[in-house]
Amino acid sequence: MLIEKKVYKNVNKERIEEISAQLEKWCEFRPYNTFEVIVVLYELYNNAIKYSDRPVDVILKFYKNSIVIRVNDQGEGFNAKERLKINTCDLQKNIHKPCGRGIYIVKEFVSEIYYNTKGNNVIVKIKAER
Repeated sequence: MLIEKKVYKNVNKERIEEISAQLEKWCEFRPYNTFEVIVVLYELYNNAIKYSDRPVDVILKFYKNSIVIRVNDQGEGFNAKERLKINTCDLQKNIHKPCGRGIYIVKEFVSEIYYNTKGNNVIVKIKAER
């Protein structure tokens, strides 16, 4: 059951901080790991702005037992299937590189992750902790 939906268009650095604060407030008295939810938001947003020089939109959907975060950008995208295959061994080999860990971290914190074919639209679902 959808409780609340928030759509944010053309999100910039200041706006993502406001969105983060709203997410923290939402999680405060609910069974979510607030740290993980915020990390997921920032990782998805940072990937979108890093690889696209176009506007980024963020959509949050709050359900009784889950949060869905969708991040859309208008960039060229990337091969999401390949990036989703990263495993712990790959991560350890590349631990000192300046990038390449975000999607792995997101995968660890969410229950579901979906990219569109182009790789410029991601949807994650975070289930409430029991």
